[in-house]
Amino acid sequence: MKTGLQPKRRSFPRALGSVFALFMIAAAAPTLSDEAKFDAGPWIEDLHQIRSAMSDKYANFEWAVFEREIDLSSLFAETEAALRSASSDQDAKAIIDRSLRAIGDGHLRVRWATPAAGVPASTPETQSDICRSLGYDAFMRGQALGPFIPGYRPLPDNVAPEFPTGLVSIGATKIGVIRIGLFSPQGYPELCASTRDRLAIAEHSQCDQQCADRLESAEYAVMSQHFALRIRDLKRLGSTVLLIDITGNGGGSEWAEAAARIVSPHL
Repeated sequence: MKTGLQPKRRSFPRALGSVFALFMIAAAAPTLSDEAKFDAGPWIEDLHQIRSAMSDKYANFEWAVFEREIDLSSLFAETEAALRSASSDQDAKAIIDRSLRAIGDGHLRVRWATPAAGVPASTPETQSDICRSLGYDAFMRGQALGPFIPGYRPLPDNVAPEFPTGLVSIGATKIGVIRIGLFSPQGYPELCASTRDRLAIAEHSQCDQQCADRLESAEYAVMSQHFALRIRDLKRLGSTVLLIDITGNGGGSEWAEAAARIVSPHL
């Protein structure tokens, strides 16, 4: 849902895209600029807008403050200081992305939009890969706990790599372990890259909202197929107990319901 906030119009050739966290604020993607002319001011203004929107609209605000014990005041102060030391738009974008990831909520991210009409597009040599520019980051999916279980035997990761899977035997009982690091594709940049290639989207092309939605829809379909494949593999290998590892999973989307439907027939 949109908060209704609108970005200030600037001559600066960028604005923020959308900040997600069960809320969205208007924003626009950065374009490349001459480092000598870099101005951190507009980025700091947007950082203040993000903080204001989080205070008013962020559904997981209390979770971040009281459960995660994150000092948001210090986090935003450190982020602003880092922005003042940035040397380019790409540096500033990365600083904001890292700060939001530190909160550890898969719902919270910035979707960087394409430049507004009239803004010169960057060249293929200087453009970021569209998966990175759309906020895909393996950091969001965390670390699987399966390998730390005594006796864990991983299944090959060349199939359904989004869901690390393995077996643990306790006596005659085989326990299947599947990791779901995030309930959305944004934690899987490799999935984004393979889907991008399958859809014949150029690696360094500009990806607008329609493009991003098309990419995400195709990724959800692959996630469902791969998750079902992992379930079938475990059943074929004799697993009679299923352990789904969602440690540190920050949420992400309603795909969690699809995952539950996939598992249900096998219970």
